[in-house]
Amino acid sequence: MSIYSSLIFIVAILVIILTIQSTNGAKNQTAKICDTKRVDECATSLSLLSDAEVLKHRPKTLADIEKYCRNFKQSTICVREYSEKCLADQSRRTLSIIMYSMTKTMRRYCGRTKGKQEWLNLIDCVGDDMPNYAKHLTDLSADMHAIRTAKPKNLRIPLCCCAFQRRKEFILNDLEHKCSNHVEWLETFLQGITGDIFNYACGEYNEDNDKCKNIIGKIKPWKKPLEWKSFIIPTVEIIDSL
Repeated sequence: MSIYSSLIFIVAILVIILTIQSTNGAKNQTAKICDTKRVDECATSLSLLSDAEVLKHRPKTLADIEKYCRNFKQSTICVREYSEKCLADQSRRTLSIIMYSMTKTMRRYCGRTKGKQEWLNLIDCVGDDMPNYAKHLTDLSADMHAIRTAKPKNLRIPLCCCAFQRRKEFILNDLEHKCSNHVEWLETFLQGITGDIFNYACGEYNEDNDKCKNIIGKIKPWKKPLEWKSFIIPTVEIIDSL
């Protein structure tokens, strides 16, 4: 074999190796993006009330809140990458609506010193009770897990609305006992993060009437391990199941 032929052969082998490595790298990256445990951690971090780092190390300064806000941006990217790479079109659209509401709301607080200080004031008042509020959001996820298979199907959206209202009431009732001056503020925040999905889809199934009392019992207790700690993806799955 001539030197020229040998060089061509070596180059061809190198191209094949690099192509395989590139393909494997892309597959590994996609696998990482689509890892459900990873995206669930990201989704859980989208609410300061359930963020694992916040629960472990309660923010005490504006710098701590600013750190959370930076992490929130990364969590948003993580969930959006999951949406783009791992979900079907309908699921992607639904998640996009939810993410829009959450990011718009958090920008309102993270983008202003006053907003960050309001968060700090709430956390300071709640103190060591923070995990209790996180549990209510985890319980909301459990509700959503159960609602995915509720029948008839046309009750699933109303049940979502009622589940959210119930957990929101639990959160606000807990807050009323300890930090009553923050109740209205937190209610506004909770309404903001659920945004268009619940605000527009729920219709008459809201806190202004008794419709939820007639159907809330149809949400069966979820006794299996949670597939998602965050309520976000189960909510997407419910809407896609209709």
